[in-house]
Amino acid sequence: MVGTEQGLVVSCNRKAKTAAEKIVCTYDGHHGPIYALQRNPFFPKNFLTVGDWTARIWSEDIKESSIMWTKIIMTFARWCCPQVSDKALYSLRVQDNGQLVACGSQNGEATLLEICSGLSTLQKNEKSLAAA
Repeated sequence: MVGTEQGLVVSCNRKAKTAAEKIVCTYDGHHGPIYALQRNPFFPKNFLTVGDWTARIWSEDIKESSIMWTKIIMTFARWCCPQVSDKALYSLRVQDNGQLVACGSQNGEATLLEICSGLSTLQKNEKSLAAA
């Protein structure tokens, strides 16, 4: 995938045999250059773009428009992927209100992470919108 200066995201197939098969599809949603594009490491069909002062989340399954976007000015964004341990994580437990996450690693270390209220507080219609 690549973002263009015209605000398009172009999805390509590197293994295509013909020129017509090389461009799989395009996503049109920004009104200027796309400055960042990154796939979600946990849900690879979803990706994030930044351009025209907004961040947008897309799904490969929905070609018509992005599934979420910001209303605020954005110049940088990325998926939240903090490294918790050098060892494999074997357990994860989220507090009932979603503000704390405990992680247990392969070597017995426990790490407690605090989640910001913007991510831990359920927004109006969030569950139904995400499911849709």
